[in-house]
Amino acid sequence: MKFLFASIFSVICLSAISADNLPLYRMGLEKWEPDHFRAVVIYGTENSAGLEQGIAFLEGRTRDRVGGLNLVVGKADIKDRSIIDKRTSEILRTFKPDRFPFTIIYFPQVSDVDIPLWAGYLTVQAGELICDSPARREIARRILKGEWAVWLFIKSGNEEKDGRALQILSDELKAAPAAGTPGEDSSRDAILPGLNHARMSIIMVSRDDKSELILLEMLNCIEPEIMSAGNEPVIAPVYGRGRVLDIFSGDEISGENLRKNIRMLEMEQPSGIKQPASGADLLIAVNWTAFIRGELHVDKDLPSLKPHDANDVIDSAELLPMPDENVSVPDLDPRLSGPADAPPASTPFQLKVINIVLVGIIVLLATLFIAIVLRVRK
Repeated sequence: MKFLFASIFSVICLSAISADNLPLYRMGLEKWEPDHFRAVVIYGTENSAGLEQGIAFLEGRTRDRVGGLNLVVGKADIKDRSIIDKRTSEILRTFKPDRFPFTIIYFPQVSDVDIPLWAGYLTVQAGELICDSPARREIARRILKGEWAVWLFIKSGNEEKDGRALQILSDELKAAPAAGTPGEDSSRDAILPGLNHARMSIIMVSRDDKSELILLEMLNCIEPEIMSAGNEPVIAPVYGRGRVLDIFSGDEISGENLRKNIRMLEMEQPSGIKQPASGADLLIAVNWTAFIRGELHVDKDLPSLKPHDANDVIDSAELLPMPDENVSVPDLDPRLSGPADAPPASTPFQLKVINIVLVGIIVLLATLFIAIVLRVRK
């Protein structure tokens, strides 16, 4: 009896501790909120009504039901030095704005990128380019439809180099083994359909694509040396809620390196905590939680975007799915995503605390039970 109880107790403890060990691509989507970029809006004595509209547009996108932008907007008066920090002061001295409001967009505080993503006079048109783009929208659509990751392929313009790199990437993605089959692990019911399959695809973007200026600038700020080599194609896998796992180009585009990234996507995350090695979040206008909970539908509420520049249709964000039947993903059906009134996912830290408390309670009860059994036997 005592040994039977000990076995049951061990199973319960192990289940409580390991319930959170999701692979990286699922942890990023189901548990991790995207890091927030920061917009600092500087006001002067006189402020342009047109630029005020741009600020209002940006703030509206942060609250949008469908396209909730991962951005925090802060405002400050040009004369208030208690709010404007040293870095912002240096940027203002460099740009010397002659009208206000003047906007600076920084990377998330947890990022090691010090330079701003964008600085200038925020019109509504500029706000549209900053908030969203065809490639970023398509990344979100594909991940929400069940893909592990979407691989950005930044074309160099050299057909031979692009063709060779694209062939290597295509071959590796088609050869990627599946992590399992549906129902193989009943303890890990996927929030989204099809997440147990190694389904990935490619989105190609030209360096001169005006619709993707902000996307390209984000990659450039994260890895300036790699992106500055304009004569080489660049590859960047994006997973979770728009998180770039790695950025590489040139000789780094090899089967071995690609397989390494795929293995990282499969790797379980026992701590559940975002680590620097897990990548960097992009600025993407998507209410991820609402789609995951089934409150919104991808094809209905998150349609594909047309290029912002109507004159650049041909060169804009060629969306290239992998020529493989495993990449043909089904539409996300809200009925398969859990009840609409399901509570929002807890943060990894909260889940760990809950698991520890549960294990503590189980240990206490087990100790009391064993003590009672031994006393009765005596």
